[in-house]
Amino acid sequence: MEPTALDGISTNTPHTSGGDATHIVQPSYPVRVWRNLSRMYTYYLEKTTIWTKSRWVAFFIACAIYGIRVYFLQGFYIVTYGWSIYLLNLFIGFISPQIDEDSNAPVLPTRDSDEFRPFQRRLPEFVFWKRAMQATIIAIIMTFFPFFDLPVFWPILLVYFIMLFTLTMKEQIKHMIKHRYVPWSHGKKSILIDLTAAAALYGKKDSFVQVLDSKTFSKTVIQSNELWVVEFYADWCGHCQQFAPEYEKAAKAMAGIVNFAAVNDQAVMGPYGVQGFPTVKFFGDDKSKALDYNGPRTADGLVKYSISQVKKAAKDRLAGKSKPKKAKKDQSGGGKSKGKADTPPEGNDEDVIVLTGNNFEKLVMQDEKSVWFIEFYAPWCGHCKALAPHWTAAATQMKGKVKFGKVDATEEQSLAQRFNVQGFPTVKLFPAGKKSDTLAVDYQDARDTSSIVQFAEKYYTFAKEATQLLNQEDFEENCKNNVCVIAFLPHILDSGAEERNAYIKEYNDAVRANPGIPVHYYWSQGGDQFDFEEALRLQFGYPALVAVHLSKGHYGVHRGGFDEANIRSFVSGLMAGKVTLDPIPKNLPKLRTVTAWDGKDAKPAPEEDSEL
Repeated sequence: MEPTALDGISTNTPHTSGGDATHIVQPSYPVRVWRNLSRMYTYYLEKTTIWTKSRWVAFFIACAIYGIRVYFLQGFYIVTYGWSIYLLNLFIGFISPQIDEDSNAPVLPTRDSDEFRPFQRRLPEFVFWKRAMQATIIAIIMTFFPFFDLPVFWPILLVYFIMLFTLTMKEQIKHMIKHRYVPWSHGKKSILIDLTAAAALYGKKDSFVQVLDSKTFSKTVIQSNELWVVEFYADWCGHCQQFAPEYEKAAKAMAGIVNFAAVNDQAVMGPYGVQGFPTVKFFGDDKSKALDYNGPRTADGLVKYSISQVKKAAKDRLAGKSKPKKAKKDQSGGGKSKGKADTPPEGNDEDVIVLTGNNFEKLVMQDEKSVWFIEFYAPWCGHCKALAPHWTAAATQMKGKVKFGKVDATEEQSLAQRFNVQGFPTVKLFPAGKKSDTLAVDYQDARDTSSIVQFAEKYYTFAKEATQLLNQEDFEENCKNNVCVIAFLPHILDSGAEERNAYIKEYNDAVRANPGIPVHYYWSQGGDQFDFEEALRLQFGYPALVAVHLSKGHYGVHRGGFDEANIRSFVSGLMAGKVTLDPIPKNLPKLRTVTAWDGKDAKPAPEEDSEL
């Protein structure tokens, strides 16, 4: 993944009537005030995400205040009805899954990432609380305005609400029973609970399906001369639960003709490229070539497919084209499979810090000096198990530079929701400097040690101070695929060395405050690159600050003061997508090559003798 700061940032591209020139729109004072208030509101709201119990206590206190107001005023029943209906809708969204299990899924094997996707609420807990709290506060405010106290016979509203609540919850409960989930957890158990309370889908005494694992799979299937249909499944998978009765029926119908087996073991699944559940494969005479079953998830579909494979095998044997044979190599034996990463170097498990809801804020979010690389995982996830040794090895290699952590998202569900974890493993990098939920960078590169280390190194090794921009080559090399922030300082003749050093110190203080943010920082003497400055509309005076990303084709101008706080705010806003950007003009002038500043005051020009 390319760690650029301009990804996802809104752009503003108003044009003047004169060709390619762009015009930067300066928002009005009220708009700027509103934006600042909005940022403050968002900032402090984010701080409350970890205080779940306190937030809900505050909500119920607000509800009590509203109830007391309505009781003593003996009115505002229509407001209460609307408020109650809104809260009911929020509650339904909270207890509903974001992705419904579809019992009519068309074919197998599925390529969905069901194995690696946790139960996701349609309305996350924090959003549920925020909207409910906002609605309650608005309802309280409305009780101070008689205009909203519409005359209504309140018993009718109460009956309507009870009927609506009953019908809505009835449908919701039917949905829960159909798809076998409970929308809450007990202690720290998984949020997805099988309502059948069955420990496993197969393995009953009268079952025609053989349950196999890594110890029995090779001997039973690979080394046999018989034909096998094998389902790779997981007990918690909704599709698997719905498919199990059909699979049992097919196994019973084909008994004595084709064997049916079920496997719930990651060690067996890996070599066969199982990417989702359930996956069904057919093992014929050549056990080294497992065939995917792409038919419907019904007993009839499985039986028809099995019969067709039996006919094909019989014809091939009759014609001498094939005969029962064993695989040359046991694919489930744990050997290296094609396309798999090499064995990672050894790592120390102690170099990966275990993070929980109790220590995450202190260790990560309040640590401004360190870069944090964090994996959100699930203990049952096959990809997570494959990543684990590489993650540990990378943590050991980067020890002292980048901190590595891991979060069990099945136990720390509030953290998973907070950072929008929708699959396992999810890996996020938190740059050094002030931490924010919005500044976390998603890692989407390869899951091997070298790729992880390379990505972490990139964030660790960004410059810790600004350097002078001397030529076009440096500009293109460092600003093509990354963000560059360039400060144009007053000419040395106008400021002197002392004032320039003061500007550079203020600039570098801001740079050092955010050492892990992937930004290159430069400064240039005002006027040395006049054409370049003019093209980016920087003629309003010095010092001036601009952010440029060549490959993205956008730039943003800082309009605030030139001090550490304002510069940091500009860069943070840039990374969070809160800075308005404009397109880089076509034919942007190239930079002139200049001489590096020697750190001294400018030498006065020699005076020329003049004749009187």
